[in-house]
Amino acid sequence: MEIKVSVYNDKHRNELKKRCPIHIYKNIAKIDGKILEISREDFLIYSLFKEQRNHPGFEYFSDFRKKLPYRIDKFNDYLDENSNTITAIFDNAYDQEEVTVNVGIGAGLSVISHIHGLTEADWNIIPISKVKDLDYSISSDGNNIVEVECKGAFADPKKKTYISDKKLDIENKKKVQREDIRNENLLYGVITSYDNSKELAHCRILDPVSDNEYDSPWKLRLLSRLNFYLRELSLISKSHFLIALSTKLQVLRLLGKEEIERTDNLPLSKPDGEPFPFPISFEHKTRILDNSGFGDMHKVDENKYLFYGFRNEVVETLIKQNYSEIMDMKFPTQTINTQIKAKLQKRDVEQQLHGKVMQTSAGRLFGIFHYE
Repeated sequence: MEIKVSVYNDKHRNELKKRCPIHIYKNIAKIDGKILEISREDFLIYSLFKEQRNHPGFEYFSDFRKKLPYRIDKFNDYLDENSNTITAIFDNAYDQEEVTVNVGIGAGLSVISHIHGLTEADWNIIPISKVKDLDYSISSDGNNIVEVECKGAFADPKKKTYISDKKLDIENKKKVQREDIRNENLLYGVITSYDNSKELAHCRILDPVSDNEYDSPWKLRLLSRLNFYLRELSLISKSHFLIALSTKLQVLRLLGKEEIERTDNLPLSKPDGEPFPFPISFEHKTRILDNSGFGDMHKVDENKYLFYGFRNEVVETLIKQNYSEIMDMKFPTQTINTQIKAKLQKRDVEQQLHGKVMQTSAGRLFGIFHYE
């Protein structure tokens, strides 16, 4: 899908040039005023997980798996599936109010991920601050700690006048953080405007600011990815290799960057010292018919099932523990018609289901399936 991307104005363009590393600013300049193609799959997964919080009932995919199919349906009810951009079906801003928040998150994280080469596995959510409502996402590209606050607006994408209040809100939050002279992180503001006119949705980037809470971008990126995959794979199985990964992650949090680097390429091992094979518990899960991925099935309605899983390569890479491979792991985003083999509840035999599976850049697989 296509969106237009531009820096908000010359003032913010100058700030970006002054604050960003040269290669990052070059990435921004390449898309400034241009049309950018973003992944519909990543846009969707970023949008739908905006509510994830450190609060019971809102923490993990298991909290959302029953709701996700309905949320996908709601997205499709309010946004035109056949449009090549983000296009509303209705012309009333009130009708779009809840979806607009999701659109801002999905488009904003997609744009910043493009600039810094990130996947969904790199992002964490920052809780609301006691000082100021700094409710945004944090990540690392290995060299820079990146924070972004995303806002959506149901408004004419060609005009900035309709989003001036959102710009002012982001700038006020930045002013609070600039008072801390120790700040070294990059914080972006991204405002996405769209309507029902078939005009390309427009993402406008505001200049970054700093908030130096983490001491190593490299460590943050590695631990973010390990934590993401541990959390999400644990929803599918309690494999012994995940216990080993959890133990290692606890140790790595206590180490500095140089100490962590000395553990590179030490594979996750069984008690006898042998590296873990591909877990049998994952082998026995629901499988994509070409055997490229595995996951769980969750019944939504009669003859409607949600599939959620990951590509095999994710597990294989985690077992090897080559940090460069983990930090560089990125998959092509795509949606394909496929078949899966699954043992459905109250059915003794394996069933072959049909549907579309979406693959995100982090190797996550999800989709709605039916049996014949």
